[in-house]
Amino acid sequence: MAGHVDVFLFKAYLPESGNLSMADKSRRVSEAAHNFVKMYISQRTGLRYDSLIFEVGKHGKPYIQNGGICFNISHCGNIVLAAFSEEEIGADVELASRSGNAVIERIFTRGERDYVALARTEREARRRFCEIWTAKEAFLKLYGAGLWGNLDFSTADASGVLQTIRSQHLGDAEAFHRNVTLSLGESDFIPKRSEYLSSHEAEFQICVCARHLGEVNFQIYE
Repeated sequence: MAGHVDVFLFKAYLPESGNLSMADKSRRVSEAAHNFVKMYISQRTGLRYDSLIFEVGKHGKPYIQNGGICFNISHCGNIVLAAFSEEEIGADVELASRSGNAVIERIFTRGERDYVALARTEREARRRFCEIWTAKEAFLKLYGAGLWGNLDFSTADASGVLQTIRSQHLGDAEAFHRNVTLSLGESDFIPKRSEYLSSHEAEFQICVCARHLGEVNFQIYE
């Protein structure tokens, strides 16, 4: 797997979960994501599925001590992003409707603020905000620094998102970005919405960061 990264975006299905709280739904999505990771590593390495045990790093980054493969997972409602590599990796997925002027002013760099400000429409501005936000999260998760770690790095400038992110304190990383539109049905849900959704489409932004991405195999399962 040297120089190769596998990235999967999929739905965690929660049958008969209409009466569950959002906390219970999120817990089940997390369980589905962890089961997917164990299944992938078992298939790639030949290790027994039930021998793979999750541990948690200093800032909550999960790993499997005896798995031989690095991974990172993120979920937005029941939409799950899972990334795998031989080296440390960070991944984040967000609904591309998020924006926040307070966040932009507080933590975005000058280049990142310029990138958002140059958007021609409000929808494009939200997408650019999420490109930056997911890149920041994926980069910090790569280094296990936590969301509010050292923010001495920029993920974009006026010309666009950066393919290489550099931090004086943490190190460098390559970034993989994708914007994906998914059809959402009645059993799908997104954060901060306790009700189930009518069938419609929603736009998601993803970013994966690694020191060396190499070839990225990106697959979507709906």
